[in-house]
Amino acid sequence: MVLGMTSPIRQRAVPYLAILVAASLILLAIVAVRPAAAEETTTTSATTGDSTAPATTASTVGTTGETSSAVGEAAGGLGVTPAPEGYEPVNPGLVATQLGVQFWPEYDSDDVLVLVDVTLPATTVFPYTFSFYIPKGARLAGLAEITETGGFDYTLGAPVQTPGEVMDLVTVTVPKRPVLRLEYYYDPGIGAPGQKSFPVVFQAPADAGSLSFGVQQPLGASAFASDPDLSQSSTDSQGLTYFFGDFPAIKAGEMVAVQVSYTKTSADPSFSSGSSTSDPAQTTNSNLLLLMLAGIVLVVAGMVAYRLFGRREAAPAGKGTAARAGKGGTKEASRSDRQAGTRASGSQGSSGDAGGPARFCTECGGRLQKKDRFCPACGHPRES
Repeated sequence: MVLGMTSPIRQRAVPYLAILVAASLILLAIVAVRPAAAEETTTTSATTGDSTAPATTASTVGTTGETSSAVGEAAGGLGVTPAPEGYEPVNPGLVATQLGVQFWPEYDSDDVLVLVDVTLPATTVFPYTFSFYIPKGARLAGLAEITETGGFDYTLGAPVQTPGEVMDLVTVTVPKRPVLRLEYYYDPGIGAPGQKSFPVVFQAPADAGSLSFGVQQPLGASAFASDPDLSQSSTDSQGLTYFFGDFPAIKAGEMVAVQVSYTKTSADPSFSSGSSTSDPAQTTNSNLLLLMLAGIVLVVAGMVAYRLFGRREAAPAGKGTAARAGKGGTKEASRSDRQAGTRASGSQGSSGDAGGPARFCTECGGRLQKKDRFCPACGHPRES
């Protein structure tokens, strides 16, 4: 109905409006899908065999400075060993509700990705300063708070990394959430393709009620074994198998070591770094840009639509007015414009207007003569 009452120019503009609206919807859909995909990828890194890794917090991993011999002893399959002599807690007085650590050898590089989750107690006062050790030469991959919905907020800020002889100490300020995700890469000596055997070692940065310990088997690996035995296992949707076990009542500084072995003939990691990881800050920035573009497109489309369809042309009423508006509208409008210009310059108006004040259409502003019952330009009824 509206299209039938609009001019051909406006009708031709409708497809372009549809294109603008469709483009904005596509941009919004991209923004909606990308965070979901990113969260799914990140959540995969938190999924252990029982799919509860994001909920089970974790703490720091590795070996502390002056712990070379302790690591060697723990790696022999002894399981949990006491804190090294002279060890001083890096988080004095902290009793974590839960700790969890996962080792992913050859996941997206030729070394080991370590994922540590730690749940701080409910009595924690924020902002809170938390410290943990990483092996010397290890590189941080990400530090995040885990949100209430299971997402990852990588806004902990820049950590302070203090080099040590064997271990580096990392200190970070936790803004407001009690569940943390700590990620780093290190090389325990995986070696060339073929038969591999190496220790994965975790040192608790605080006392904890329990520790969940897991190892991911690389894609293409076979004959996986662990000592002590990680008896529980699960496979995710990507075909990756996880082996894990639980250790109760861990004390600060204690070390849990598992000797891992498997055979892998290919030197390629399970996934290429480009396909399995993403920069959260970069993803956020690009999503904001897409949202801005979608908003601009919608605003432009709304402005164009308002200009085109904001004032609908009213159908004239009465005999003969349709023909006068349809056939002579343009010509009459031009004459009215000329008359308006003459009046503005001080000249006498047309004889049709003599003896009375100037009249103008209240709808379009066109000049009316005394004899006009309808506006010759738009057909709007003359108001008395």
